[in-house]
Amino acid sequence: MRKTILILTVALLGAAAWADEPPPPPHENSKMQSERTGQRRQRQMRDFFGSLSEKERQELRTLQETNPEEYKKTLSEWLEKYNRKVLEREKFIRDQIQIYQTAESQEDRDKAYAEVKRITVEDFERNMKEHRQLLDFLENKLKVERERYEMRQKNASAIIKARLDELTKPPELRW
Repeated sequence: MRKTILILTVALLGAAAWADEPPPPPHENSKMQSERTGQRRQRQMRDFFGSLSEKERQELRTLQETNPEEYKKTLSEWLEKYNRKVLEREKFIRDQIQIYQTAESQEDRDKAYAEVKRITVEDFERNMKEHRQLLDFLENKLKVERERYEMRQKNASAIIKARLDELTKPPELRW
């Protein structure tokens, strides 16, 4: 529950943090554009929280509970710092691609290629780790939901009877 609240809070504050980002290209269908913007923000927030250590996440949770104003300020600062790092990384990649495409020596091309490859591998591995974590979470959630379903299925008559008793109870006996 806390994670959900934290993610929703950050999603709402995230708009300010990505204000420097150029707007997406216009689409004929504004609903589609809105969905893409929302998906991009979700991905950005997921990446941001994925970049935090457990200690940093705990610090944010504690701040959120004890000092909401300081939490907002800290979160905003951390988001700005994270965005600067992301922009620097993207610029570095673009620069390396430019070097690769324009280099006259094979040695310079190879160095630039190696840098782009290194970053691409890091990104891919991080993405795969996130997917594995999501799959593990969903598998655990599915297991819990399956057990809950089976328990309710097994006790269906008792559950239905309890609900009927509650619905048909005289008003003066209700809680």
